[in-house]
Amino acid sequence: MNSPTTEQEGPDTWVIGDVHGCHSTLKKLLDSLLEIDLDSRFVFVGDLVGKGPASLEVLKTVDSLGDRAQVILGNHDLHLLAVHAQVAKSRPGDLLEPCLEEAEPSPPSSWCWVRWLEQKPLALLQSDSTGTPWLLVHAGIHPQWSVAEVLIRAESLSHRLRSGDWSWYRNITDPDGYTAAILTRLRGFNADLSLADQWTGHPSSWPPSVTPWFQIENRLTREHASVSGHWAALGLVRHEKHISIDAGCVYGGDLVAFSLAGGRTHRIACLPEDRIDQD
Repeated sequence: MNSPTTEQEGPDTWVIGDVHGCHSTLKKLLDSLLEIDLDSRFVFVGDLVGKGPASLEVLKTVDSLGDRAQVILGNHDLHLLAVHAQVAKSRPGDLLEPCLEEAEPSPPSSWCWVRWLEQKPLALLQSDSTGTPWLLVHAGIHPQWSVAEVLIRAESLSHRLRSGDWSWYRNITDPDGYTAAILTRLRGFNADLSLADQWTGHPSSWPPSVTPWFQIENRLTREHASVSGHWAALGLVRHEKHISIDAGCVYGGDLVAFSLAGGRTHRIACLPEDRIDQD
């Protein structure tokens, strides 16, 4: 299986953190980025949907950006697809009913978020204006995986997803299920490199035996620039050549955009209509 090719983008490609249905805040962020440069392009690093009040509107707005926007799937995006495929159940607080009610387009030839999401990758190699390739994933990268292996594994999982085979979902004994756990849910590892799934808060609350994935020594992608989201409790953090950009917008934090060209961030505080209570 061949790896996806690296794409060369212009000088203002902004990687945007977890939107989680915060449509009003997203619109404000996009407007402010387009004021900086009308030719701005965007990569969404996963979790467009879930928790926030307007997931369907977020999907439609991102789709309306056309080929100037790319999307990486996150765990909440996969969950929405899994609920639609009837291999998972909606959870309290998902707020996905409007999406599910429009899962079958009318007329049938019109846009369908199900088919649209199914085509999105789980990892992306994106070059900045200098030609430096950035590896973009939703959650994390296994320390023993090279960039090439990440992309090959991501494509294998995408093939299963597009084929309608959900036997891998939430099954880490399946190679593609394990890939999904790493790319869409990872935060830390135990000392033996088993997944430390029970630890979801800030690393300062973790036991010494658990390490954030990007701090694992001798990680094969350590010298490769990378971006992830997923981890609201961690917030906006840079570590060596990696940056995590989920600043918990849906909980009242910021929606963050990171410029691959300049290495700068642009932040919009969550608007009141998008915020949910964090229980």
